[in-house]
Amino acid sequence: MAGASSSAGARKARRQRSNTKAMFRMRCTQRQAPGIDRFAPVRLVVFDFDECLTLLTYDVRETDPPATQEKYIRLNFESPWVDGSRLAYLRRMLKDIATSVDGQPRCIAVLTRNNMGVRAVLTILKLAGLADHFSAVWSIPYRAGNRHGAYRDRRGSWLMFDPPILDVPDHKADVLQHMADHPVQWFPQAANGRRPPRLRELFGSGVGSTLKLEEFVLVDDQRANFQSASGAQVLRYGKVARYDAPYSNMGVCKNMGGIGAHSELDYRTLKRFVEEPWLYSETLQVACYEQGIEDNERVPVEIVVFDFDETLTIATFMPQERGFREEVGFWFFDHRPLPTGPVPA
Repeated sequence: MAGASSSAGARKARRQRSNTKAMFRMRCTQRQAPGIDRFAPVRLVVFDFDECLTLLTYDVRETDPPATQEKYIRLNFESPWVDGSRLAYLRRMLKDIATSVDGQPRCIAVLTRNNMGVRAVLTILKLAGLADHFSAVWSIPYRAGNRHGAYRDRRGSWLMFDPPILDVPDHKADVLQHMADHPVQWFPQAANGRRPPRLRELFGSGVGSTLKLEEFVLVDDQRANFQSASGAQVLRYGKVARYDAPYSNMGVCKNMGGIGAHSELDYRTLKRFVEEPWLYSETLQVACYEQGIEDNERVPVEIVVFDFDETLTIATFMPQERGFREEVGFWFFDHRPLPTGPVPA
C-alpha cells in the first residue's frame, strides 16, 4: 500500500508540474506567411526589457549605494518560484543563443518601451551582468531630449546614438521591418570596415546590405507587439507569460513576467527555437490550461463560460438601430422576418 500511495503522489506531482505551470511558460511561434524562407537561419534575437528580461522593473542608478543596487537588481530579476539564480540562467541562455550549433555567431539586442530610456536600461543591464551579451539597445517612442540608442563597439565600450525612430511608425513590428531594410542605421558599429565578429556574420561585407525579416526573432511579453496596424508582422517570436502574484513584501503585483520566472523550460525552448524555428509553425488552434488546484484533484467541470467577440464570433459587426441594443429579439422579430430558403454555402 505504501508503494501505491507513493505512486499516486508521484502521479499528482507530475500532473501539477505539467498542468499548473503550462500557462506560465514561454510560447514560440513562426508565422505562416507567403513568400518567406521557412528555413532561414536566425541572425538577430531582439528582447523586450520590462517583464521580459525583468520580472518587474525598478529604476537602479549607478550612484545608488551598492546595497541598494543589489536589492533592486534582485527584485528586478531573481525569481522566488525557481531554484537557483535566474540571472545565472539568463547569462547562460544569452551566451548559448549568441552562437548557433554550427558555430555561427548571432547578434542579440534590446528594443524597449521603458519610459526611463536607454541609459537607465543599459545601467540595469550592466549592474545585472547582462550587458556584454548585447550589441545594441534601442528605445521607443521618441522623447525629446533623450538618446534612443546605444551600441557596443569593437572594444566593448557602449556609445550613445540616435536610431531613425522618427522615420518609422511607433510599433515594434514596423521598427524590425525598417531594421531589416536599413540595418546599418540601427547598428552604427557596422558602418565601418572593422565590424565586430557578430556583425560581420549579420551584415556580411556589404555596407548597403539588407536582411530578411524572418531572420529576426522578437521575444516580448505583449502580444500586441507582434503585429501593427500598418500590417507589419513579426514572423518569428517568443511570447513571455504574464501573471499576477504575491512578490517579496509588496503584496500581489500585477502583470509580472520574465523568461524562466516559473519554469526553466523557457530557456531550453528559446534556445531550440532560434536553432529550428520551423518546428514551431503557427497552428491557429485553441490552447487550454488548468491553473493550480492545491487540495482537490480531478475536479469536474460544472460550468463553461464563453467570451463573445472574437471567441464565438470571428469578427463582430452590429447594426446601428437603437432597438437592437435595447430589445431582445428586435432584429429577428420586430425589424425584419427571418430569412427563408437554403442556407448559403
